[in-house]
Amino acid sequence: LYYVGQGPTGPTGQAVDTIGVVVDGAGSIVTSGSKGFRYVPYACTITNAVLIGNTTGTAEFNIYKDSNYNLSGATIGGISLNHGQTAHGVAGFTTGLAENDILEFKISGSPESITRLSLFIEVEKS
Repeated sequence: LYYVGQGPTGPTGQAVDTIGVVVDGAGSIVTSGSKGFRYVPYACTITNAVLIGNTTGTAEFNIYKDSNYNLSGATIGGISLNHGQTAHGVAGFTTGLAENDILEFKISGSPESITRLSLFIEVEKS
């Protein structure tokens, strides 16, 4: 799990940010389950999600959210590769995130063919 900042700056820092997670199966097909967490220290709106696989295959990434440092949150959306290498968009997402939210990234189902998978979520600070 890592953090990348980008975009225009303002009096409180970056106005646009990218939250991401990389899952590397080390040559094996990635497995389902939790793949990491991200603490969001600011209120923001999800504007885009991009999922990239290293090869054509099938995988589904779900993002869960909770507040107050809890880890039992509900899903805020998901993005799937369906026999492709890239997917993008936020259709079906709950796009608002509050300061101090915790995100959990989970792969569900039975991923097919993909040995490395990257999810990037673009946000705009409120």
